Order: sequence, then structure tokens, then C-alpha cells
Amino acid sequence: RTSAEELEWSHDGRRLFLSSPNQLYALAMAGQAGSGAIAKVGDQSRREFVGVDPWHPAAVLVRERPPQNSPLPKRWRLWRSEIGGRSTLLHEGALQIVDFALAPGGALSHLALALGDAHVVVRREAHGGWRALTRCVGWRRCDFLGTRNGGRDLLIRSSLDGDLLSLAELGADGALRILHVDPRAELDLERVVLDPLDNAPLIAGYGRATS
Repeated sequence: RTSAEELEWSHDGRRLFLSSPNQLYALAMAGQAGSGAIAKVGDQSRREFVGVDPWHPAAVLVRERPPQNSPLPKRWRLWRSEIGGRSTLLHEGALQIVDFALAPGGALSHLALALGDAHVVVRREAHGGWRALTRCVGWRRCDFLGTRNGGRDLLIRSSLDGDLLSLAELGADGALRILHVDPRAELDLERVVLDPLDNAPLIAGYGRATS
């Protein structure tokens, strides 16, 4: 028995991931091996479950925050935790990890990092460094939805172009392209259904504006 608070399916539908206050579990649903604890979460470990890995069906993604009362420099980390206990460090840095996106294959391609009153969106370059693409300041939103074109471009739910949330694509050069917005200019974008093969937007749903 577990005190599961969140349930998520793996992208291939063969495993169910359960998040309890202190532990992540995997439950094999197709008769295969690989059920059991994956990673510790909660206040003691300073780790939280942030999603199922969309490219690795036996893995989840976990964000680690730094300890509050420590003389050491603060470090934020993003991990891929797999069935069997293996963990892979995807990113480590001094700035808070607000959001992230993966390229096809599972490589980390984009991050949103907290810097003052802004969330800075950065893209990983071929040489391994990071390039800033845009800043979401104050109430401006930049919610990551996924990547396209081999991980070069980032799909976001954004209010960078105006007061309403719309579906936008942030290119590798930092150019913002609006893909869809409420035709009546009244409602925020609430949710988007993406094609699982190439992340092309299929359906957009709109709701009451919150701006």
C-alpha cells in the first residue's frame, strides 16, 4: 500500500508512476519486470517529482532544491531517475529551475531560470553552453509545452505578446512566433493537445482571461 498523491502513466502506457509524500514508485502494468521504488522525494530529500520522462518510458524527472540553512553555495539540480535506482544529472546551477524542456531522445534543451523578478528562458547550444532567448518579467507567462524541429524551437503558453495567453513558438534565434490566439481576443489559452509524434499542436482550448 502507498499513500499516492499523484498518478502518471509512462508515455508508452506500460507503467504507472505513483508519487507519495516521500517516495516515487513504479508499477508495471503489462506483466514486465520493474515495479518498486524509484527515488526519494519530499522535505528530507529536498526533491520533488516534476513529471514523467517523455522519451524514456522507465524514468521520471525530479527537481532538487538547495538546503535553506547551509553555508555552501546554493545549487539547483534536475535529475532523471530510472527504475532500478539509476539517476542521471541533467542540470546543476545556482539559479532556481522554474521550467524545462527536452529534445527528442531526452537531452535537456531549454530551461526557465529565476533571476530577480524575471524568468529567463535559455537554450542549450551545440557546444554545451546556454544562450538566453527571452525574459518573462513580472506577470508575463512563459509556460513550457514541449519542443519542435529536433529540439531547436520551444512551444510555450505565453503572454509575451500581449495581455492574453496564447500559443507561441520561441525559435532558436529568440524570435517569437504566435501560432494561435483566441480569435475574439477575449480568452486565455488554457490547454493544448500536441501530436505525440512531432509535438505539432492539434487542439487549443480557451477559458476565462486571468490577465
